[in-house]
Amino acid sequence: MRKNYFGLLLMTLMSLSLSAQNVGVGQPTPDAKLDIFNTLNQDGIEMDHLGATGNAIDIDVVNSANISSAVWLKNYSVGTGHNVQMLNATTTSTGVLVNHDGLGAGTAIFLNNTANSRVGNTVWHEGLGRGAQIVLENTLNENIGIFSVARGAAVGVYGGAGSSNAQGIIGTNIYDGVSWYTASEGAIASGVQGMSETGLAGVSGYLWKRTATTATSLANTQAGYFAQLYGPSLTTDNWLRVCYEDASNTLRKIDGPGASGTIVRDLNEQPRLMTSIEAPEVLFNDYGGGMLVNGKATINLDPIYTKNIIVDADNIMRVFIQLEGNCKGVYVTNKSATGFEVTELDGGTSNIPFSYQVVANRANMQHNGRTVVFDSSKRFAPGPEAEPIKGANQSTTIQLENNANQ
Repeated sequence: MRKNYFGLLLMTLMSLSLSAQNVGVGQPTPDAKLDIFNTLNQDGIEMDHLGATGNAIDIDVVNSANISSAVWLKNYSVGTGHNVQMLNATTTSTGVLVNHDGLGAGTAIFLNNTANSRVGNTVWHEGLGRGAQIVLENTLNENIGIFSVARGAAVGVYGGAGSSNAQGIIGTNIYDGVSWYTASEGAIASGVQGMSETGLAGVSGYLWKRTATTATSLANTQAGYFAQLYGPSLTTDNWLRVCYEDASNTLRKIDGPGASGTIVRDLNEQPRLMTSIEAPEVLFNDYGGGMLVNGKATINLDPIYTKNIIVDADNIMRVFIQLEGNCKGVYVTNKSATGFEVTELDGGTSNIPFSYQVVANRANMQHNGRTVVFDSSKRFAPGPEAEPIKGANQSTTIQLENNANQ
């Protein structure tokens, strides 16, 4: 037995090259404390750790002035640069843990090959936990948890969801000390905020029924939905649908229970609200003026306006005349989609100006091979209810997973 140990030791020493206290394995002139040169189809270093405690490899760079890396992997092959396999199916420990007490980046990834079209960082997660978690623990930190820049025509941040009950991206700033809630609350903060100097918009929303062959499948769907919520049951009194189709496939831009309007400034430059006029039908207005000549006038409406209205027995055009001179009064006849006539009462022959307002139903529209109805048949059309807020309730709150010491 002693001879076997001695022979093994002798063979090991014969395979090592020593140079100025450097040790080489397969390397006659080692230029590091341990220099391994491997030409065989086998692992360069393999360690089996059977102990109950202790790290398999422990590297300490104790010189605080050292600016080099603790571990530097140079891979000239086509294989993976760094591969970590957690083979214990019951472990709750972290695959890769970085504890950084300094001022530098925790993890930095550089893809320096400009022809590289692969992903910089990919997480494949087949379990039930999160793919990635980023926490800025310093409460004084006003920086960004995730910062993404696309300098070309690429997308800065893209979120996708694999089912109709999932969300591509959720933003929240509601925190009760334990969980984050998936709705936005606060004085000036936002759940999701977008900003753009050029291009389409700061924030864009699209509803895409990818497999749909007709637009009828878009009924009761919307590209955008906004709501103010309160209370643990997520009650809403004010919500807004944007860019949607109602149950009968009428195209709608913006709808909600609140009033709409604009903001102007008063004499003291303070903001004041002006509210839009609402109607139970889809109506187009036009304004203009005319002149009674010998008690008669014919008004031809703007052809762009007439192209987009419908006038018939079910869609009556309303004309309101405001006289701007003395006469016996007037009445309106021969109303059509192209114009109308104004006649003075009792055969009058006055020559005076007048102004008018015309109100007519919007014409139906041919859109992608179908008729979109806007006429008077849509009077007081059924409206939508508030949508249930998916992903924004107490049962789906977000809590942190604490892996700090694992």
